[in-house]
Amino acid sequence: MPRLILVVFCAGLVAGCLAVDRDPSRTLLGVSAARPAMADPAAPDAATQKVLEWKVSQICTNGDDTVAQEVEAAEDNQQIVDRQLRCRAYRFMSPLPF
Repeated sequence: MPRLILVVFCAGLVAGCLAVDRDPSRTLLGVSAARPAMADPAAPDAATQKVLEWKVSQICTNGDDTVAQEVEAAEDNQQIVDRQLRCRAYRFMSPLPF
């Protein structure tokens, strides 16, 4: 029985080290938020950026790489800020120093 426990424990450690193939065409995600229309659509809005960052943090736990950000017109004097991103890859995390 102790051998079985040791084998299962070692298999669990090694399982976290295996590489996972990722298809880059399927890793692009998008988040969006609405804001009041501004004269300069490219101007950053702190409140909208904070909402987008919060949404991204709910999806990507290891951070993200922003690919593009667009501002589009919407109804009722609003604009939609759309951010496309890729989540950073997961890595094996160990409490051991190596």
